[in-house]
Amino acid sequence: MNIRKATLDDYGAVSIFEKKVSLYHVENRPDILKDAPDLSKKEFRRMLKSKNWIILVAEDNGKTMGYCKTLIKDVGNKYWTSMKLLSVYDLYVDSEFRHNGVATELLNEIKTIGKQIGAAQIDLEVWSFNQSAINLYKKTGFTPQRTKMELKL
Repeated sequence: MNIRKATLDDYGAVSIFEKKVSLYHVENRPDILKDAPDLSKKEFRRMLKSKNWIILVAEDNGKTMGYCKTLIKDVGNKYWTSMKLLSVYDLYVDSEFRHNGVATELLNEIKTIGKQIGAAQIDLEVWSFNQSAINLYKKTGFTPQRTKMELKL
């Protein structure tokens, strides 16, 4: 398995993965979520050129197995300590490659990059219905920071 930064040649696989992530969320919360617009090649190119986005792909024998999309942020205001952090926006592994350590390796590479750039932490959001992701994040060292709750009326 090889983990590397995405290139424009990865657009096809990454755009399919993003669509699958969106559909999974909509299937589980159709009451509040809509299918996200497709990732355009122009937007993907912009993200690849940006110094703030990290898009990694995992591949093996020429087959793209998964990806991780992460934003580098400098945060801080009158309520939050100033720090650099990495926010994982998407982490996806295609179903045929799951439970083989692909997601763990993608997260490990994000951890390595975070340390290299002096980030204080990595954060992410995960929906409560996504128990497999919650288990993965706990297994890789993530801990809950806060809980968002809802009351349907």
